[in-house]
Amino acid sequence: PNITQQQLNTLWYKCDFYLDINHQGELQNAIRTAFDYNLLVVGFENTAHNRHFTAKDKLFQPQDVSTMIEELKRCLKDPIYMQKQLEHQAETANQATLNQYRQLLE
Repeated sequence: PNITQQQLNTLWYKCDFYLDINHQGELQNAIRTAFDYNLLVVGFENTAHNRHFTAKDKLFQPQDVSTMIEELKRCLKDPIYMQKQLEHQAETANQATLNQYRQLLE
């Protein structure tokens, strides 16, 4: 890709989604970085990289593009739904929340 690191860093802050649709290899640990920046990772079954950070229900069959688009639209339209999807993504990756850490320390 023809992008500077500064441009890439800007995108991590500005975007809500990472579309894992590249047929080639994963670039610069992009899926983990997207996960760390709290982007919802959405992709196709046949192009998914680093599946540990992608909820299974956010991986679509290539012929189900319209279903993927509808899911993205729903997330954009409903912030509460989007937040629940991000929480589900974190849970499927076994990421602990701040509250869970606090409970352990109490």
